[in-house]
Amino acid sequence: PAGSLSAAAFPVITGPAASTVFSIYGTGGPLTMTWTLPTELEVDKFESVRLYSGGYDSVKSEVAPTATSATVQITPPPATATVSGGWLTVIAADAYGRNYSYQSYLP
Repeated sequence: PAGSLSAAAFPVITGPAASTVFSIYGTGGPLTMTWTLPTELEVDKFESVRLYSGGYDSVKSEVAPTATSATVQITPPPATATVSGGWLTVIAADAYGRNYSYQSYLP
């Protein structure tokens, strides 16, 4: 039915700022992502994808169902690569197994 899904039904990435992620993508280091989670959802995993000249890489991490943050280690990009962007994704599911995801694109 119309109106059955709204933005409030999805997890939302709240941090870090895009400039912080882009900086970590350029040098490597720990990346801590935070998100809000509607009470009827359980988080499954999150992913960080970095795009650079000549390719891309990603880091995925499974987290506790009620987690609202997680940290992954981002490796330095190849020495000759220029980082051009990427995205963060958090994926959650409801009691019926339906997935709800949120992506934050950079820059």
